[in-house]
Amino acid sequence: MDEFIDFGYYAGSFLSNDGDWLQQSIGAWKFIRETSEYVLGLSKQWVYDSKHGGSVCRFDPCPTFSLSRIETECENKISFEVEMARNDGLSDPLTGQAYLIPWAHHDDQHGESESNKPVFVKIPENKIDINFLESGETQTIVFDLPSSDSMLTQLNLKNYEENGQAIKQQLEYVALIIESNGLLDTASSTLSDENGSKRPLYDGIPTSFDRQASIVLTVWRVE
Repeated sequence: MDEFIDFGYYAGSFLSNDGDWLQQSIGAWKFIRETSEYVLGLSKQWVYDSKHGGSVCRFDPCPTFSLSRIETECENKISFEVEMARNDGLSDPLTGQAYLIPWAHHDDQHGESESNKPVFVKIPENKIDINFLESGETQTIVFDLPSSDSMLTQLNLKNYEENGQAIKQQLEYVALIIESNGLLDTASSTLSDENGSKRPLYDGIPTSFDRQASIVLTVWRVE
């Protein structure tokens, strides 16, 4: 299913004719130049169509990448491998930046730790560049584990309201954020259980109206 005719657009997402969630999108109206072009892509051109009351865009093929965690013998570090997955020659090379932030947690009804979105996180200044990966090329990215002091959690707020002080939370989870010109190929990636299964086949939130740009967030447990 590679052509526009094989897809439908519904409630902000592309769905296959079989109902599979393929990718997120934004705007009310979506067009591509020819029906033979791949719909998988991020917009490079947007205009506002007052007649139809929505945004009109032209899609261009974008890179896709797979992601997996790799072992490291260094303490207080975590490593990942990014691979340019798209191999049809229709897209530009994969470029972008990656960075790591702390992620909150809470105990469920059984006392087991679960990841949980923090209230506030300080974005690190040091980011790792993803350097023009062609099809099949990989890049290893290694991070120092961030400090939990750089985030504010619901538990911090609760303790402050009840006791007048914020209690430091142990770092159990981190979030890897990749800002790039592509989308995450979830079928080709090895993601942690913390990421769940409710992701489109090609994941990424579009972040620009006039260039290919998306943000992908994945959560990982510190072990």
